[in-house]
Amino acid sequence: METFRQLNNRYNNFEFGSGKRPKLPNIFSGLTEEFYIKIKNLEGVLSRNELYDKCYKSPFYSFASIWKNSSCLDMCFSNNDNSVIFGLRSGAFFTQDAIYFLDFDRNYGQSSKFRYFRDLYEPMLEFEGILLKKKYGNKDIIFKSNESDIKIIKDFFREIENRMQKYDFDNQNEENQKQEKLLGSIESFKTEFDRDKNGEIDLVDNDLMKLLSKNQEIIIDLDKNYIHQFIKVSNFIKTKKANIQKIFDSLEETQSGHELEVNIDFIKNQIHTYELLVFHSINMVGSIGNKDLITFYEIYEVFDKLGIYTSNWENEVSERLSNIDGKLDDLLQAIYDMESSIVNEISNLSYVTQQSFGNLQDSINHQLQEIDSTIKFGNLLSGIQTYQLYKMNKNTKSLNK
Repeated sequence: METFRQLNNRYNNFEFGSGKRPKLPNIFSGLTEEFYIKIKNLEGVLSRNELYDKCYKSPFYSFASIWKNSSCLDMCFSNNDNSVIFGLRSGAFFTQDAIYFLDFDRNYGQSSKFRYFRDLYEPMLEFEGILLKKKYGNKDIIFKSNESDIKIIKDFFREIENRMQKYDFDNQNEENQKQEKLLGSIESFKTEFDRDKNGEIDLVDNDLMKLLSKNQEIIIDLDKNYIHQFIKVSNFIKTKKANIQKIFDSLEETQSGHELEVNIDFIKNQIHTYELLVFHSINMVGSIGNKDLITFYEIYEVFDKLGIYTSNWENEVSERLSNIDGKLDDLLQAIYDMESSIVNEISNLSYVTQQSFGNLQDSINHQLQEIDSTIKFGNLLSGIQTYQLYKMNKNTKSLNK
């Protein structure tokens, strides 16, 4: 987890044109005012009004000369700036976002300031007795104070450190809570889609090869070349199942709740496409056994149009998933585009709405029973229709918003 110092360092070293500047939370809001309330009655502490008087009303040749010569204090007051909160007699004043040390090094005749946000990445000021040192180039510039004022300055720096530590602590707690929630969501999804907890996502079995073997002689009589085409369809579906498993396994690497939501939605889409392919491929082969060539050719032509018989797409996806480096975003988008094409084309199949589909369904159920398939044809169809209705309602809600 990034600490406040690290975030502050990135903020102040940001180069324009190199991306988006990080947001810096104002953890020091009210710090100076709260600290002043604690120490305002201590000796040597000057209120805002007393600072104003020393800057503008004191005789020139007096202790206040360092205040009268202070252009930075004068600028704060002349701009009607309310940021000045209090000061110390030794020559320091505190604003809402910085400490100014006047006549920091009398040998150089200059002042210095420590800005809560801008200078945190630099080493803290070094205290040595009643001296306060700060690096200025290759030299140490020195602010000479007194014991009581040095103690106040040290206490103030301690408050700065406390604010940063509280931010880091709260931020870490928030990150821990997010991580726990994220892991809980991942586990919940995995429990839903891996009910037997064997590490494999629960998908309907691809029994196309069994059905193909059962109807092999009929298919050869029609055209033996179809055997090779159907084996390609089976391999396409088999590889898709393996790819879904890889994405399912990658959920453990999810970094945020939003990313998890996107990936879960993506996996559900993948499962839907997989079930569509299993459903229609079984119908394609089963329709030959039922001597329903109209249904067979309707499905066959859609698969041909999608390039399933000639495409190496799923194999390419499998290879890229195995060698993925970093985020999956680009690859998932490419897969999503391909899935959309498959779903759109398959949704144009009309045979499932025909009156004859009931006879085909009965025939395929019988064929699946004969090969001891675990596929429940009616449940598979019902699951597909339920998901389509879910997506339709989700898209309608998005449009309404």
